[in-house]
Amino acid sequence: MKRFSFSWLKEGGVWLLILVLVGVEIWLIKDISSSIDEIKDLRLQTQETIYFFESLASLQKEKKEAERYFWRIYQLLPEEKDVFNLLSDLEERSRIKNLEAQFQIGDVKKKKELKWVEIEFALKGNFEKVMSFFKNLENAPYFVSFQIPRVNFLEKEGLYFFAGRGKIFLRNVQKNP
Repeated sequence: MKRFSFSWLKEGGVWLLILVLVGVEIWLIKDISSSIDEIKDLRLQTQETIYFFESLASLQKEKKEAERYFWRIYQLLPEEKDVFNLLSDLEERSRIKNLEAQFQIGDVKKKKELKWVEIEFALKGNFEKVMSFFKNLENAPYFVSFQIPRVNFLEKEGLYFFAGRGKIFLRNVQKNP
C-alpha cells in the first residue's frame, strides 16, 4: 500500500502562510502610511495654528505701540476752534513767498474717526515760490492735503496760477490714550 504524502499540503500551507503574511504586511504598511499622512497633516495644522497665535500676539503688541503714536500725533492736530488761526497761517506763509493768495474755508466735515475742514485756494506767483510754499507746508503745525486740479501759465504776467481744494485735518473729539 502506498502511503499518502502530505508534502504538497505542507508546501501549499507554507505558501498560503507566506501569502497571508505578505497581505498582513501590505495592510499594515498601508495603515501606517495613512497614519503618517494624518500625522503630517496634524503637524502642519499645528504649525499653522502656532504661527497664527504668534502673529496675533505680535499684532496685539504692535497695536498697543501704534495707539501710543496715534495719540501723540492726534494731540498735534488742531481743534475746530483753531480753524481761523490756520487760515491766518496760510495767508502769512503765502505773503512771505510774495504770492497772491486766496483761501476759503468751508464747512467742517466728519466721517467716523476723521474730522477735517475743507479749503479752496488760488495762488498766483513765480513757479519756484509756489512750490516753495507747498514744500513749506510740510513743516506746518497741522496736517493738510491739497489737490491741485488747475495750473495755468499767465503769459502776460509771466506767472503761474494754481487753484485747487484741500483738507486740514482736525481733532475729532478729545480722547485720552
